[in-house]
Amino acid sequence: MLRSSKETVNNAASGKIESIIGSGTEVRGELKGSGNIRIDGFFEGRILCEGSLYIGKNGHVSGEISVDSVVVGGKVYGNVEAKNKLEIITGGQLFGDIKARQVVIAEGVVFEGNCDMGVGGKRPKPVEIVTDDKIEYDFSKKRIELKKVPFIKAD
Repeated sequence: MLRSSKETVNNAASGKIESIIGSGTEVRGELKGSGNIRIDGFFEGRILCEGSLYIGKNGHVSGEISVDSVVVGGKVYGNVEAKNKLEIITGGQLFGDIKARQVVIAEGVVFEGNCDMGVGGKRPKPVEIVTDDKIEYDFSKKRIELKKVPFIKAD
């Protein structure tokens, strides 16, 4: 079943929300909590939450975010770390680096930054494309030729 961005935020908000920063409200500082938080106003500072964070279409966050999961429907200026899932829904804008195990980015969003989906900081070893000499006999020219052949070298 497809959901619109409005339905996604509303469905997320239908869960138990412990804290709300309503439209027209401005808060600055550090926000810590273990429950779900919804922001429809303006927040500047640092958010540390063991629950989920929902940023409504009129919500603005400027600062660092570290949460279990986050849905961005408004604007975020700063780096975001979600232990599980980060979702930017239609109309959402995120300017900063993100780190999450799962990332969902809807059509029509703005995302400017880097994305890290590594699990436990483990990254695959880099590979290198190198060339090696290969000896071939050219039957039409009746001679042996030395050719460079590319291959992938993994450490």
